[in-house]
Amino acid sequence: MGHPQRGEQVPHVTAMLKVLLLSGVMVFAATAAWLWLLPVEVFQRWAIERAAPHEYAQFEAAGQAEFLVWVGRGALPLLAAASLLALLQSAATAEWLRSVGGGGARITASVRPRGCVEHPSPRLWTVAAGTWLLRGFAAAWVGLFAVHVVRGLGERGRDWAYFRFRSGAEVLPNISFENRDVIRYLQSRTPEHARLFAYSDQRLFFLSYYLRPRRLFLRIHPEAQFVIPQPGQQRPLPAYRRGELPSADEQRVRPDYVLEYFEGAAYLDPARLGEDRAWVEFWRRRQGERGLPPYLVVLTPTGTEALP
Repeated sequence: MGHPQRGEQVPHVTAMLKVLLLSGVMVFAATAAWLWLLPVEVFQRWAIERAAPHEYAQFEAAGQAEFLVWVGRGALPLLAAASLLALLQSAATAEWLRSVGGGGARITASVRPRGCVEHPSPRLWTVAAGTWLLRGFAAAWVGLFAVHVVRGLGERGRDWAYFRFRSGAEVLPNISFENRDVIRYLQSRTPEHARLFAYSDQRLFFLSYYLRPRRLFLRIHPEAQFVIPQPGQQRPLPAYRRGELPSADEQRVRPDYVLEYFEGAAYLDPARLGEDRAWVEFWRRRQGERGLPPYLVVLTPTGTEALP
């Protein structure tokens, strides 16, 4: 008895495909209904309870849960509809899968004299080997695609907590709230071509990056040059105050502004916290408070530039 030819329906293949598609319809539809019926906060709370006991890890877990829930709410109904459509066209789908998988390349029986042994031609073996090689390549490609999709959605979910639909210049990720306020203030008070000479107990790497194309100069204290700050470490770095460096250092840079930015208690002078009135007003508008900022920021023009 010969193998079925292309175009012939294979009953057991079609029945198996119907079972798989029906299972897919039920699973996708039930999961989509579950995601739509429960509020997002339920999934966020579930993710936070299983995240590391750290505020940033829990913040990222909540954002990832929110992102994945909305992706599931949109994608699962589409998958359920696609599975239902394929189920209604199960015979055509089975034939398409057989054709994609190389089902048409078969060795069929033929009438031959009794006692003769038929050997498949080398060409048919080559076609079969090529078909299985193509199947393996397609399976590997689909698997790699699935891995990239899953990992990409996971990364995008973690980023969603910070970015959502905003750019990095708007969000300023991985930066403290104090640094963000200072960056916004300097962006609003200095032109893009300005040169700033800074005195600070911080390294100001992120500050310098997000102020571009402005140029920020900072003389690092020798005792702080090889100190690597650790996460959660509150030890202040040794720093220069204004007036402790030779005036030639500032003149060599030829800055348009001099910035004093200190957060450590050892460098804070309570009498100077309100010295830069523009900064105090800016901070009050951002924070919605009426007191003085808890850290010192003083922006002084050198005479070559005027504050707006």
